[in-house]
Amino acid sequence: MNSASQPRSGPVESPTDARVVGAASRTDDLPEWVRDPRTEGWPATLELVFGRRRGATRIVDQRHRGPLRIQRPFHPEGPDVSHVYLLHPPAGIVGGDDLRIRAVVLEGAQALVTSPGATRFYLSHEARAQLQQVVRVGPGSSLEWLPQETIFMRGARARTASRIDLEGDAAFIGWEILGFGRPALDETFDEGELEMRFELYRDGRPVLLDCLRVDDGRLMGLAGNSAVSTLVAVGADEDALTRVRAELGSESSARSRMAATLIDDLLVVRGVADRCEPLFERCVRVWQVLRPLLLERAALAPRIWLT
Repeated sequence: MNSASQPRSGPVESPTDARVVGAASRTDDLPEWVRDPRTEGWPATLELVFGRRRGATRIVDQRHRGPLRIQRPFHPEGPDVSHVYLLHPPAGIVGGDDLRIRAVVLEGAQALVTSPGATRFYLSHEARAQLQQVVRVGPGSSLEWLPQETIFMRGARARTASRIDLEGDAAFIGWEILGFGRPALDETFDEGELEMRFELYRDGRPVLLDCLRVDDGRLMGLAGNSAVSTLVAVGADEDALTRVRAELGSESSARSRMAATLIDDLLVVRGVADRCEPLFERCVRVWQVLRPLLLERAALAPRIWLT
């Protein structure tokens, strides 16, 4: 399999006519969840549009309000792929905060989005914190959504919701890694409430609908573990499944357990562990297997993962 830096269909310039770009790049027509009445704190929004201009993937539109930003985009593997780091300067999310990220990847653009560190939800006595992420990926484009882990401290009351809408042959690899409590400090998540949703659609039809709910600190189905991960990739086949399973079986670890399943062309890899670090490390290795197979690009890790 060719691991060159070009996507399968080759780069396609996004429309250059201002009226066409404006219609194609709007984020106000993306689905949005209803605001939770228990979020009455610090609101923040970030809207991004990736497009292909002058032979490179660039951010062609950007708007923000409140404490959500991005670092200057990088192109460490050449102009085709834009690496973007999501920033939340307060470094933690508290009760009442309402963060909303909305993005569009236009036809021909290739984007990799990650974060410089863990996202942390802190204790809240009453108000709920909320994080919503909604992304549309156009035909002939790709998105790698690879944030570092999300940590829920004891007593957190939070709602997270992610929706990815794929159009046509759009490619996607993404993961969510969730940690509950702080095991290194012997802090368990025995108090708090969480609601987490992940939705993946192709041309308006659901491909994967995932939900996890925690009430009164009761973590069910984790076999006593305090961290869980889900990695998904579209466009996979039996060969990809075999290679991922070989990678997962290449290291026997008492600290984490992971398994892979193929549903049509959707590869789902789930894991549990006593903490987030081994899950992140193994998700990275699975991504390194899948990226050359599904995106025909070498697995060049973002620099921030190495710091």
